[in-house]
Amino acid sequence: MRLHMIGVNGPFPASSAATSGYLVESGEALLQLDFGSGVLGRLTALCPPEDLSALLISHWHFDHTADLLPLIYRLQALGRTLPLYAPADESSALRRIAEEAGCFEMHTVSPGDHFSVGKTAVRVGEARHPVSGVGYLLSAGGTSLGYTGDTNTLPSLPAFFRGVDLLLADGLFPESDWAEGKPHLSAALAAALARDAGAGQLILTHLNPFYPPETLLREARAVFSPVSLAEARGGDFPVTARLRGWLLPPAALCFALGVLLGRIAASPWTGALALLPAAGAVFLLRGKKRFCAVLSLFLALGCLRGYQAYHPSLPEPGSFVVSGIVSEEIQARSNGQFRTALANVTLDGRALPGGRAYWSFYADELPAGLTPGIQVSFQGRVYHPSGASNPGGYDFREELLRRGIRAGIYGSADLNVSPPAFFSPAGRIAALRHALRLRLLAALGEETGEYASAMLLGTRSFLPREDRLAFSRLGVAHLLSVSGFHTGVLMALLGLLFRWLRLPRKLRLFLFSAVLFLYAALCGWSQPVLRASLLVLLAEAGRILNRPRLLTHLLSAAFLILLFFSPVQLTGLSFLLSFGAVAGLALVTPFLSALLSPSGALSRRLWRGLSAGLGAQIGILLPQLSAFQELPLLGLLANLPMMALGSWLIGLYWAVLLTLPFPALSSLCCRAAGICTAGFLAAVRSVGALPGITLWTKAAGPLTGLGVVLLTAGLCGLLRLRGRSRLLLSGAGVLLTVLSLLPGSHLATEYIQFSVGSADAAVLWDQNRLYVLDAGYEDGVLSSFLRRGRLTPDAVILTHLHSDHVYGLQAMMEDRIPIPLIYLPDGAEAADIHPSAMELLEKLKAGGTEIRTLAAGDTLDLPSGNIRVLWPEKGRTRPGQDANQSSLVLRLDLKGSVLLQTGDLDGRYEMYAAAPADVLKVAHHGSLSSSSPAFLAAVHPSAALLTCDDAQRHLQFQDRLGDIPLFSTALHGMLTVRFEENAFTVETYLTPSETDFVSESNEQS
Repeated sequence: MRLHMIGVNGPFPASSAATSGYLVESGEALLQLDFGSGVLGRLTALCPPEDLSALLISHWHFDHTADLLPLIYRLQALGRTLPLYAPADESSALRRIAEEAGCFEMHTVSPGDHFSVGKTAVRVGEARHPVSGVGYLLSAGGTSLGYTGDTNTLPSLPAFFRGVDLLLADGLFPESDWAEGKPHLSAALAAALARDAGAGQLILTHLNPFYPPETLLREARAVFSPVSLAEARGGDFPVTARLRGWLLPPAALCFALGVLLGRIAASPWTGALALLPAAGAVFLLRGKKRFCAVLSLFLALGCLRGYQAYHPSLPEPGSFVVSGIVSEEIQARSNGQFRTALANVTLDGRALPGGRAYWSFYADELPAGLTPGIQVSFQGRVYHPSGASNPGGYDFREELLRRGIRAGIYGSADLNVSPPAFFSPAGRIAALRHALRLRLLAALGEETGEYASAMLLGTRSFLPREDRLAFSRLGVAHLLSVSGFHTGVLMALLGLLFRWLRLPRKLRLFLFSAVLFLYAALCGWSQPVLRASLLVLLAEAGRILNRPRLLTHLLSAAFLILLFFSPVQLTGLSFLLSFGAVAGLALVTPFLSALLSPSGALSRRLWRGLSAGLGAQIGILLPQLSAFQELPLLGLLANLPMMALGSWLIGLYWAVLLTLPFPALSSLCCRAAGICTAGFLAAVRSVGALPGITLWTKAAGPLTGLGVVLLTAGLCGLLRLRGRSRLLLSGAGVLLTVLSLLPGSHLATEYIQFSVGSADAAVLWDQNRLYVLDAGYEDGVLSSFLRRGRLTPDAVILTHLHSDHVYGLQAMMEDRIPIPLIYLPDGAEAADIHPSAMELLEKLKAGGTEIRTLAAGDTLDLPSGNIRVLWPEKGRTRPGQDANQSSLVLRLDLKGSVLLQTGDLDGRYEMYAAAPADVLKVAHHGSLSSSSPAFLAAVHPSAALLTCDDAQRHLQFQDRLGDIPLFSTALHGMLTVRFEENAFTVETYLTPSETDFVSESNEQS
């Protein structure tokens, strides 16, 4: 595509010049934009006017159409006609003359129209002028040219010209002469339009000979670069696709893909060897081939960095004398466990690789003097954190890596607490954060203080779980911990202060950088703070350097920088939600905002707010469905008022913190903060408790991802799509997303044993029937599985009421998974059990759950067989005895194969329940007090399943089994037994190629 600028003046020509007229060569097509005074003669010097493919008129003012009159004479003399596209204007005498001359094929256009001239696509946009006018956007061969015609400001213009390679814009006025009622843009406003649209370059046109061109150029370049003035040179001006300008977004995606490849790579050489040819290709190739080579380079670099991040060097596990500085708040769990992190760690006097470790220990109470920032030394056991052992489960290892922690340390023997012997930045910051938290608690009270601490310092873990769930159900959980939103509020407050002080931009950038650095450090280098800070600083730097600041490019730059330094963030939910929300704002919000143009200022703000909320919601839709399996139906409506209230609360909390040295001022701020917090929480708790405010769905899968991509494409303002295409893409995206989230039918027969440490949790899923067999701890593993499949159990069978088999019901209740029926062993409630188990049962009963008991001889029918109870015998359980002695033993007869589920049955009674079986679920996690040789001989299984958290336990029990294959959750993760007719298979989640088992009858078949 080539542009010839024939006439560039308006509303009248300079000496020996012409008013508006521009010839565009696009392949074999010749398109003439406007035809003002003096254009005909200059055009004739370039090409015969009758050879034009089309005339595109922006409006019917004479400085854009005057030479159509002599053109009529020429066309009449030659007997030729030309296609002419122009807006309707009943007041124009010249349009009536053109219609009656018979020399033009008249086509009336209006904003939103689109047509083609040869291989050039033409879109018609709005213009704001005293008469009916339009702008044009021409696209061909991957390049684009935009022409504003004559216009003043319009909200829809940036979206219409989004990403244009060359923008030819009306910039008639200097700033001193422009006013809202003028019919044209100023040079600075034309530059702002190019900046907001992310244009490749800007040419100012419609130049009034009375205004000094250097003034227009100077004012435009203060806003945008590159910019130049239109010159009627009639020469060759190529319009080239800005490959470099649009390199960042695909480069960021390629780097992310490389990181994921590095995550699963077996060696760092995968990425390292690919770097060399990719780097060579960048230097040797040109044009689009070089563009592709650069993307290959980013892919290889991402693979290398991904491998380094996900496969760090680790210390040898074992027992060591540990020394370190407490660098995080110390969290206490209900089971007596304490958790925190250590910095500057040494093991037997040698520095730990990475310097940081996760520390956990059990104690009746927090040891005296143990606070953040203090130095500790003790005897502890170093271990390597484990990854996810259940599909879609919590990956403890990667979560620690995202916090910069490679190893875990357990224990606190011979604990010694002392002031730090050396300066530790992490320790000093942790001590300061802890002190500020205590000051906030003292000033605001416990409840308000904890919320202030969470929203300013990131100490969310101290907030009540019920409140966190209520915020999550409303879709505003991000308000409870330091995120990009909180950082944005801080920056807005600082921005108001800096503007009030009239500080220059460079000084503002320096101060922003300093404050954000200190705040990120205070929050423990929180990734959300770093992400938001980087975006703010890139935007500010863009303003100072006078570069385009399209949000997609800022987002891509921040994405690349953060991933380069910490690739492991890519698989973190916080990272995906943050960048997803901003991506939605960049891609979807501009299109939605341009759909309506309300007349009132308040209506415009509300519509923009709704558009921003919907855009952000679409951006986080996929990670939200993957992680939570629910859609907050009130999220879009709740976000606007909640964000507004949250902004006020954060501002009040900052006021409290800054006025703490001034008691009188602080007291006023504290009272206001307390009242606002109480009202805010009351609203969230009452609305969050309403039924039906969230929609429970299946976990997102590949089809969901495709549906969200199609929906985003249909609403993407960067894509120049026709209305029908947008509707088709958006409709297909919504339909595919909805269909992919509906629960499907299940035809198989499976027994699934979850990996829940030294606890028990399993499900029997036989076609359309689903039974839970024990629920494990309150870690949510079982509940997560049910939520991800949108599954409601027909019943829960508890083998006995010990905490490691029961407490997972609490997570099911919190996740609002219905529990219609619970089966207990006969006499279970009279056994020796913890009172909390009975409290949990009472809670369930109050919620409508039916409780029944089972005893030997009872049978439950299944589609593929039955469950028969072998133990305990009815009425034989003594009150107060150990619950293990009356643990249910179930014989699962499924498609001709038998699985014996033994719970935690004690060895004294196991022979009463001994029965031949193909698969044995080992009793009591393989303890020495059960599974005697006589019992194993009586059962004579073909395979055994062991639930434990210790690989040594697996080895010990394998010795007892002999040649019988043993599958343990400690080594193999989740275990799945699939039953076919007279055959079964055992599949493992970890290392499946080495551990899968197929029964002999299945092999023979």
